[in-house]
Amino acid sequence: MELKQFMSELASAAPTPGGGAVSALNGALAAALTSMVANLTHGKCQSSEDLVALQQLLTTVQQLQHELTAQIKADAEGFMPLAQAYRLPKQHPQRADILESALAGAVRAPLKTLQLLAQLVPLLEQLLTQANQLVVSDVGVAATGCSSASQAAALTVYVNTRLMHNRKNAATLNAQTAHLASANVASCQKIYHQVLMQLT
Repeated sequence: MELKQFMSELASAAPTPGGGAVSALNGALAAALTSMVANLTHGKCQSSEDLVALQQLLTTVQQLQHELTAQIKADAEGFMPLAQAYRLPKQHPQRADILESALAGAVRAPLKTLQLLAQLVPLLEQLLTQANQLVVSDVGVAATGCSSASQAAALTVYVNTRLMHNRKNAATLNAQTAHLASANVASCQKIYHQVLMQLT
């Protein structure tokens, strides 16, 4: 889907794409910007060790960008069974079970987004020390994108887990989400402030 079409559908009354897709898109953009910084730093490496490390970073971040982009579609696909479950008559004998299963499915993409963003954070930390100083601001921009994507993905998990009848499963998912989101945000804020200190 092209960006113009995505924006048009996002702005419409259609149930998808929504917040989960936006968080994945923000994460993919952060990964793409990280890749840009790495590519622009590539020719500035001072040693063969730095060059190898940067090449490994590029391979990893390009894969993360691909996987985060895939979560945009995965989030919409994960929501559709939930939308269908809500349309079932309340008297349907299996409605509660179908709804519970659909809620569990709806959290998979945002939780996966959080896990992928957690893999992006150390790459940003690595680039903070390696980056071409002309594009160090972009490391900070990528960090803010990673942070906001993490917060958004967490909210998308919570809006579904709060409706689960299986509170033990909901609590497990919430704890996993909170751990990932808080760690991502804290690290990204630290990166942002380090970039800010270099620029001011």
